[in-house]
Amino acid sequence: MADSLTDRFGLNLLLYKLDNETHHCFECKKSTPHEQFRLPWKRKSVIEHQNIHVVEIREEVVCFKCMNCELTSLKRKLWNDHNDDFGDEQGRGNNMSRNADVCFSYPASFSHEEELLIERIKEFLNADQLDYLYEVLANKSQGMVASAIIGFRSLFEHFFNITGTPSARDRFVSTCSKERDGTTKTKNNFLYKLMWLQKNGLLSRLQQDAIEDIMKQGNVAVHRMESTDVNLNKAVEVLYHLTVSFRMFDASQAK
Repeated sequence: MADSLTDRFGLNLLLYKLDNETHHCFECKKSTPHEQFRLPWKRKSVIEHQNIHVVEIREEVVCFKCMNCELTSLKRKLWNDHNDDFGDEQGRGNNMSRNADVCFSYPASFSHEEELLIERIKEFLNADQLDYLYEVLANKSQGMVASAIIGFRSLFEHFFNITGTPSARDRFVSTCSKERDGTTKTKNNFLYKLMWLQKNGLLSRLQQDAIEDIMKQGNVAVHRMESTDVNLNKAVEVLYHLTVSFRMFDASQAK
């Protein structure tokens, strides 16, 4: 009866006004105040990808309106009941206290960490490269993980290309490939470029390993034409750290 009345009176179509917040606007390309409206959360059953069993999920949709250019965007969050922590809610009802399992934005909506990355990295990119970064982050926010991984690889390679001299870079990757593979034909292996960044103090070994693992999973997904659930927040975190380290490295080189 309750669901019937909700549909009859259109209560499921009501937008709940939330407090205004500052978000990065994809159109303005800067952080601006946004109005926020939330649709009523709902629960539904779906068939999990590549599996025959049905899973229960909760869905929340929030609308954002830029108060500068009036661009309207949507953020859709999904919670899988199977991933609930068994706490106060016992996995029941609208347990929205934890982070969503999946989040999509239309058009792209950037997280606070991604906004910080944009502000940090822009001094090392030209206008075309900055637009490329926006495309990469847009792919990430809209769930196009494999495409985003390829983009992140290009961004890390960019820092490889501006660290040190061309002769020093070539000598390092040639030596690595000769020692590891017995030939210099593999000197363009992405791992050796990460190792160059690590050698120059721009990445830690743990960060190097994390990015290498992300790229390997992305490569497998692309070649097999499969989706992947790689968490790219780690790539954002490491790339941000890289920009901070590179600023220090660049300043020391200038002395």
